[in-house]
Amino acid sequence: RLPIADDTFAALAGLLQSEADPETRRAVIRALGAQLDERSRGVLARALVDLDSEVRDEASRVLDGESEETLIARHWVLEERWDRLRSGSDGAIQALIEAIERPSGTVRDTANRITAVQLVGELNAKKAASALEKLLDDGDGRIRAAALDAMADIGHAKIHDRAAGLLTDLDPTVRASALLCVGAVGDTKKSTALLRPGLHDSDVMVRNAAVRAMGRLGALDVLIELTRAPEADVRMEALGFLGATGNLDAIEPCLIRLGDSDAAVRGAAEAALRTLGWLPVGLPSGPVGAGYSRWLHRREFAPDKDGRGALAILVD
Repeated sequence: RLPIADDTFAALAGLLQSEADPETRRAVIRALGAQLDERSRGVLARALVDLDSEVRDEASRVLDGESEETLIARHWVLEERWDRLRSGSDGAIQALIEAIERPSGTVRDTANRITAVQLVGELNAKKAASALEKLLDDGDGRIRAAALDAMADIGHAKIHDRAAGLLTDLDPTVRASALLCVGAVGDTKKSTALLRPGLHDSDVMVRNAAVRAMGRLGALDVLIELTRAPEADVRMEALGFLGATGNLDAIEPCLIRLGDSDAAVRGAAEAALRTLGWLPVGLPSGPVGAGYSRWLHRREFAPDKDGRGALAILVD
């Protein structure tokens, strides 16, 4: 049989959605079922939630061989009801993978693909890893970047080398996402050198992403180095990640930033020290109330048998 013409298909799809007579809707289902393909399956999936039981039965008969869960999930994709797919069921994941693989014909198609990509990342859908990897060759930078973000969310280690290959992509959004992906799935020994060039990228968004990637990676030496960066926001970001490392070698560089010229950086340094379990102790500069000449660091205290300094206070 000849394929259904586009205008005819659109008319039949409209009838299935708007026709009041159940028998007419059943006839439409049979007509579409005679040329069953991905396009018609998506439209027929709507009939699985029809108010008329005979219409639902007709759709189920035509679509025999596919799980009702998957068919209904396809319907939600078609209706852009993404909230209905957050269950993460096998049917929902399958429908999302199909949406990812569907070529973009319009701006709306691209937006829907990106939404589907983001959702499989949020759902940690490892089954989608292969489909996501194929998107790294897509001609649209937004698609490539979304795929990298989703792979980072999933934590798929095998993507490391592919993501590293996009660190020099012409699109800064893709470069930023590639940095964050490498930071999420890489290791300090292998990935630090790959991320370093991003700290000097011409695009500020990429530079900020490189700092976050170093933080994800837990690259202590680089984060300490970044606490001396000329940009206050970079110093703040680095201090936050230093606190999260839990490494006591991060205490001294955080103490130094308590004297930073920027108040927000000083606040970030104090927060990092508290996260590390170190309450700074100041060395008085004179009489009570005269302030402090400098902050003391942990090496200036002789630890007791429990590892606590005589004057230092470790926050529980």
